[in-house]
Amino acid sequence: MRRIAGGGAAEVFLARARSVAGFEKHVALKMVHARLANDPEATRRLIDEARLTSRLRHRNIVQVIDLGEFEGRHYIAMEYVDGIDLAKLIERLKPVHALPSPKVASYITRELCEGLEHAHRATDADARPLRIVHRDVSPSNVLLSYDGEVKLADFGLARSTDQPSSTQAGVIKGKYPYLSPEQVRGHAVDARSDVFAAAAVLYELALGQPPFPDAPLPLLLERISRGLIEDPARVRPGLPESFLAMLRRGLHPDPAERYQSARDFGEALSAFIFTEGPPPEQELVRLIELVAETRHHQMSPLAANLPTQLSDEVTRIEPFADIRARFASGIRAPSHPTSDQPPAPPPPEALSAFFDDPAPEPAAPTPAAPEPLPEPAAVPVPVPQPPVVKRPSYVAPARYAPLTPPPPSPSRRRPWLALVALSVAALTLAGWLLRAR
Repeated sequence: MRRIAGGGAAEVFLARARSVAGFEKHVALKMVHARLANDPEATRRLIDEARLTSRLRHRNIVQVIDLGEFEGRHYIAMEYVDGIDLAKLIERLKPVHALPSPKVASYITRELCEGLEHAHRATDADARPLRIVHRDVSPSNVLLSYDGEVKLADFGLARSTDQPSSTQAGVIKGKYPYLSPEQVRGHAVDARSDVFAAAAVLYELALGQPPFPDAPLPLLLERISRGLIEDPARVRPGLPESFLAMLRRGLHPDPAERYQSARDFGEALSAFIFTEGPPPEQELVRLIELVAETRHHQMSPLAANLPTQLSDEVTRIEPFADIRARFASGIRAPSHPTSDQPPAPPPPEALSAFFDDPAPEPAAPTPAAPEPLPEPAAVPVPVPQPPVVKRPSYVAPARYAPLTPPPPSPSRRRPWLALVALSVAALTLAGWLLRAR
């Protein structure tokens, strides 16, 4: 149906699985890139990922449904998580200068740790431990559904005892800001390396930046190998001391000083969550709704009459090309043209507010001095009211119905109705007077 995401070796599509009696279900298809369709190594890695992930059945792990081939390209059919990934959530919170509360950040990481613990303890058919290590835990691989579910995805770099290692000497696999020190040093990794990555995800959730900020690659790897993280108490003052203690222990450069398993880390997170009040599932859902509100505000200058529920439900189901053409034609073709001049095309940045795919970039403006950003506030925060936007000069197409119905027009038959009512009342009164005499 449409492309969801893509990486260096594979891409993911939203697809519709059909069966008998009109049965349909949305699934996610992870396929080898077309340019790598004839690469046996890329195909082998995809098959290994399918075999490994098929043994994992947990509510916090994206489930594998099938492994197949189409026109020479292998694919994995997986559970489709209707929502956004954690990296996109963090990115969309930046325009409103909001951050998850420590309780919500701990809840997301606790759910992530439960999925990791299941993978770390998985066994084969003979009950032998597989000792799976994900090796690529990062916000982009943590999926959030619109109902508040947290699911770990992409075991493409995972290592297991039943698979020969494909990592060459001196080659680092994974995203640099979330690598553990032992990964950078080239040492053997175990479950504690995933614990470090989960703590790095928690750090970014709570503070709005990864523990190792952007730097030239040699300097970045040096900081990671020595465990030189920025003190979280300085980056975001006011965090609870127990929360800071969990961060510092989870990000300790020495694996022996960290939490020794994802379960230990998850239990510490659970203890902190319960000391902060009720479980934060609903708070997480409100946080995702805040992101949706932000996206609606970005769309409002484009078409003031758009229904409030338009944003994601349409773009998730319709093909991307059809959506872009439909909205573009809706802007370019007013309902009541008043002149012979062709309407101006919409600005590229307006269309880009609808879609995750990048739109053509406008000409670079004259650089201005950066303005200091306000201090990030903890969520829950009051949802900012949408700015008063001057309605565009064009008339919205007829298919975009107004949000509120127009007042009913006065009927021309009302004087006749009034005359008939008066006549009936007069006859009734006359009959009553006659009977009284």
